[in-house]
Amino acid sequence: MAKNISTSVGQGGANSTGNVLTVQYLLNCVPAGFGGPVTELAVDGILGPKTIAAILKFQKAIGGMGDGRVDPNGGTIKALQQYDPYPETPYVSPGQKTGGMPNQKIGGIYGDKAAGLPGQKVGGYFGEKAAGMPGIKSTPGYKSW
Repeated sequence: MAKNISTSVGQGGANSTGNVLTVQYLLNCVPAGFGGPVTELAVDGILGPKTIAAILKFQKAIGGMGDGRVDPNGGTIKALQQYDPYPETPYVSPGQKTGGMPNQKIGGIYGDKAAGLPGQKVGGYFGEKAAGMPGIKSTPGYKSW
């Protein structure tokens, strides 16, 4: 699914942070020769004069009226989506958490909790409980060295 916006971004738009981030990212994907910004925009979620100028430049490059606003399901967002090299990957801004549960541990060493599930063990030796399931041994019939 292509990256999309839920409300308008630009002049007279709602300009919510997440939608502005998406438009800034998409504008940066457009080569300058095709209407993208000459200098890459800061993808910070703040609608400023550089972002508005980049929207206008892109709209003019695609033959639009150049109203300085990107609307959900409008021509400008659809044209921007064509330049996204990773349309199936959601945009994640630097510092944004990418799913999971609070205080989730990934991996770790033997005996550590993994995936945030209470009592779950990862790894271990023959004859020990695996994956936190009571009574399940990792390899029946084998003894530890």
